[in-house]
Amino acid sequence: MFLYYITKRLRGCLIFIILVLALITHAGTTGKITGTVVEKENGEPLYGVNVIVEGTSFGCATDANGYYAILNVTPGTYDVVFSMIGYSNTKYENIRIRIDQTTTLNAVLKSTILDLGESITVIGKKSIVQRDLTSTVSIVGSEEIRSMPVEDFSEVLEIQAG
Repeated sequence: MFLYYITKRLRGCLIFIILVLALITHAGTTGKITGTVVEKENGEPLYGVNVIVEGTSFGCATDANGYYAILNVTPGTYDVVFSMIGYSNTKYENIRIRIDQTTTLNAVLKSTILDLGESITVIGKKSIVQRDLTSTVSIVGSEEIRSMPVEDFSEVLEIQAG
């Protein structure tokens, strides 16, 4: 009876350890960029627009509904360029990608006569309300940590609200 109790407890601990290891190894390290691209004049979705994350090898083309998704983007701040023949290039600057989060970036392209070298630059801004967030989140980047008067990681946590 005693041996049965020990093996039952050992089995429970082993299952717990396996579940914890599975969760740790499944934790994300990359982000995602999604959105739609439409034409400025009539709001119709554009098919085949090239979406490129500058400075990386990431990119894709929009589908028939103007939708695109770029997966496994390393966290950081990037410029994203939308280009298609017959339309002005549009560049969104300072788009922040965060771990395990989807950044939605919708674009509007203006039709133009083929003119090489012309581009439109749009400065990326974060929306005030994040629709898919159900609790308070505080994200501290490496730049903020360097400027804080702290010596230990626990002091960074103590400074945060909540």
